[in-house]
This record gives sequence, C-alpha cells and structure tokens, in this order.
Amino acid sequence: MKNLSSIIITGIVLSISLSQFLAIDNTDTHTYINGTYVCKDFSMELIHNAYNYRLYLDFIYIPKYDHMMVGMYNPLTKTITIIEPQNDQIIGTVKESSKDYVRIKVWHKYQYWRNIGRIN
Repeated sequence: MKNLSSIIITGIVLSISLSQFLAIDNTDTHTYINGTYVCKDFSMELIHNAYNYRLYLDFIYIPKYDHMMVGMYNPLTKTITIIEPQNDQIIGTVKESSKDYVRIKVWHKYQYWRNIGRIN
C-alpha cells in the first residue's frame, strides 16, 4: 500500500492540473460547424489532448439538452468535474450517480486514480 501511495504522490507532484491544461489547450479556438464539427468533436479532441498530458477525461452526455461535454472523474469522492470543451469552462462538480449526466468511460479504472490532485 505504501508503494501505491508514493506512486500517487509522485504523479501529483509531476503532473499538470486540469486548469493549467485548459489554459494551454486550444480546442476551444476551433469553430463550431453544424453537422461537421460539433460538441462531440470538441469533446473527443479535448479528451485526446488531455491524454497527452496524462489527464484522463470522459465523455459526459446531457440527455436533457442532447449535448456532449467532458468530465474528469475523481474515484475518491465519486464526483465528476464537468468541462464545456467549446469554451474550456469548468461548469462544476456533480456526483457520479447524478441522473442529469451520463458518464461514458474512456479509460481503465486505474488511470482515473492518476487524476487525483489534478482537478484544481
């Protein structure tokens, strides 16, 4: 268990935070093109770009608005930090069990543990 703790702490120290990543990512500069480059495309690109910084994001679908966003899952608190990929705004945090948001997992369980401490 001590080894896992040291790996997590090392990962936190050497990692980039979500807000730092959003400040340098350029996904939000792309133009929305109805039917060609839409919310799911923004989301897919943001998830891919975040992976390059070892941030593990998921698709977050909002059925009420038929809209795709992105989320960073925190396995400790079982919460999701919601991000609007079209403008890089952190919308807020919701419980994983929220009925208003559908989390579409992209990564293996162990990868989400690497997100701990990166949500600032």
